Amino acid sequence: MPQFRYSLVIIIITVAFFAGCAGPQGRHPAAEKPADTAKTTQKRPPEIVLVDANQTAAAGNLKKAASMLEELIDSHPENIEALRLLAKIYSNLGKEDESFTLWERVYRLNPYDPDAAYETSKTLRYTEDWSQLRSRMRKLEKKGVADRRHYLMLGRADFRLGYKAEAEKYLLKANGLKEADLLLGKLYYGQGRYSEAKKAFEKTLRKDKGNYSAHIYLGYINYSRKRYAKALEHYRKALGTRNSSHANLCLAAVHRKLGNYTSAIKFFEDGLSINDSRGTNERKKAYNTLCRLLIKTGKTDRAYSVIRRGVREFPDSGGLYFYWGTALFKDGFPARAKDKFKKAARDPSWKDEALKRFHSIR
Repeated sequence: MPQFRYSLVIIIITVAFFAGCAGPQGRHPAAEKPADTAKTTQKRPPEIVLVDANQTAAAGNLKKAASMLEELIDSHPENIEALRLLAKIYSNLGKEDESFTLWERVYRLNPYDPDAAYETSKTLRYTEDWSQLRSRMRKLEKKGVADRRHYLMLGRADFRLGYKAEAEKYLLKANGLKEADLLLGKLYYGQGRYSEAKKAFEKTLRKDKGNYSAHIYLGYINYSRKRYAKALEHYRKALGTRNSSHANLCLAAVHRKLGNYTSAIKFFEDGLSINDSRGTNERKKAYNTLCRLLIKTGKTDRAYSVIRRGVREFPDSGGLYFYWGTALFKDGFPARAKDKFKKAARDPSWKDEALKRFHSIR
């Protein structure tokens, strides 16, 4: 009997020991489940999250707003409003690729969403897929959701495709947008409607006084009307905005017309030293005019240098070989001059004049 009591006491002590190690019932650490704070957004209605994200973004905390929306989109991947707002926030954060990807998702969900249609169509402009761009914008117009941004895209596409009447209609509908005025000016200029073009370009400059193209075209208009001082003013302003080959060559042309040969030569040389229009017909003509001016002013040494550089760029230019021959003949090298005139005659545009000079040398 004593032995039984002893064994019973041992069992009770053992059970009590293990119960104590386990701790109070229901309080075992392994059974604890801490609150999941990482995904609290998903527990709230999407509408509430959108309001909070919008307010957070408006307060300037874009990264936090983006995080809220990313979490919402994980659980609601087709929530258009969340996708739209996050796309805008990404754009403000400089994450343009991510923004574009979201706009594409919105466009697939709703091709008539004005913002998504506009943003995803920008690539069509950069790739110059004008027909596809025009088709997209026309669909928005028929749906009644197009605004000035879309009319500008339509006007630009029609302008590039040669639908000038349609282009004018849509560009006028985009009234107030700077580029719409600029394109209207180019359209009117191409149609010879110089007074209307002038007004459109001046309207552009009221919004953007340093607009390069507007100054260049106003230079053209004044040059055509023989208002050379005004043309010079606009070409100088264009050059101040962008040191382009074209602006320099435009200034050179006006100075040549005014008989300011020293200035003309300077601007021709400056323009040809810039390679942003390399290989164009404008540069080819500029080389010819510069060579003629250098020879006319007795600067044949400089003319040879310009001619050699020009021939490297335009190896088949009859004009350059013609002025090469002219310079050589003037410097007393008739045999070498005849060789250059012979080469100039290979160019159909210079054939008659080159052969005439060739046969005049005895």
